[in-house]
Amino acid sequence: MSAAASLLGCALIYNNLSGVSYPKRPGNPDLHHTRDPSAELRVGISDEDLEHALEDFGGIVDITRDDLARLVRTTERYALKRGMGRMVAEQIMSRDLRCVSPNTRREQALAMLRRHRLRSLPVLDDDKRLVGIVSLVDLISRPRGISPFLPWNLGKRVLVGQLMTSPVRYVESQAHVVELIPLLSTQGLHCLPVLDDGALVGIITQTDLIAALQRDLLEHVG
Repeated sequence: MSAAASLLGCALIYNNLSGVSYPKRPGNPDLHHTRDPSAELRVGISDEDLEHALEDFGGIVDITRDDLARLVRTTERYALKRGMGRMVAEQIMSRDLRCVSPNTRREQALAMLRRHRLRSLPVLDDDKRLVGIVSLVDLISRPRGISPFLPWNLGKRVLVGQLMTSPVRYVESQAHVVELIPLLSTQGLHCLPVLDDGALVGIITQTDLIAALQRDLLEHVG
């Protein structure tokens, strides 16, 4: 029993050091808590397709269904990237940005969202470095550290720095459009800041991505 436990321990250590975690963790988490499959699973190859393919293959295949699905979808992304050519983030991003600082008041940020019909704002410090992002949901939420049961907190001044999300998920300006698709579809992000040498140069929203995909589709149809 001791020898078997030692062998199992060594196998687990080696497996995790090799970059493959064990036990397997489920991919595509349900961010919206609904029964709908994630966006990337609603089209193309489905889990049922993979199950049938493994059954037709026969014999023993030393690969899990999740590994096979990841391999197939990665291959699909490379094929799509080749088909779309060199379309990168800086070509489709919005450049005329509206930003706030951590010391901006919540009312000011809400007014900016309303005026420009935006859903989120990048947050820059005094050195113009990206330190966070604040969305409409953040701005209407209760600030961290403020209890809803204390009446003297009702009129308290709330700053963006108390509500923003940090650190921020971002992409580089030369990131291919195909790399943005899973970020803006299955990972629950509505926009992605674009950085160039550490400086904020643009924002890509789901609308920008849809427009880019539509343009590519029209080019292929033409």
